[in-house]
Amino acid sequence: MVLHSFSTGKNLVYYTPALGPQAQFFHPDFHDVETVRAAMVHAMVRKHVERCIEEFQKGELTEVSLRRVLDSLEETPPRRQDLLYLQAGSTSLHAGILGMSLFQNGKTVDGLADPKDWPYKNVLEAVRDGWRVIQFPNMALMMDDTRTYGLGCEFILERWSENP
Repeated sequence: MVLHSFSTGKNLVYYTPALGPQAQFFHPDFHDVETVRAAMVHAMVRKHVERCIEEFQKGELTEVSLRRVLDSLEETPPRRQDLLYLQAGSTSLHAGILGMSLFQNGKTVDGLADPKDWPYKNVLEAVRDGWRVIQFPNMALMMDDTRTYGLGCEFILERWSENP
């Protein structure tokens, strides 16, 4: 399913040509494309099933109609979760990155040892690039100044993408 979006200034509007111009999804969470995609797939399948019910009631239901429903399910490619671990100097999204680990396609991405190779300078840049924060730094670990707990404040981010 092709997913398009445009901004209204306040919200991002998602739509797909497969559902027609009236099927637009307003979503306040700028980066939660997965929720919108799932809602659109649900709406598309529902539209095909309702069409099949109408055809059945008229005695016009065919195998082709039913296969259309199956095809609409197959238009949604399998999804994969990528993870980005960012260690920052503070809990602020603007704080500079001290360390980074990236997992894509179920594998660790090599070549991120040098800060010059890092794609982001702070957490906010990653969020603007489509990453979604799924865990903020654990503030309880920062209560005791006599102990160290790794490199700064760790943010965990996710991004969903299609399987290659």
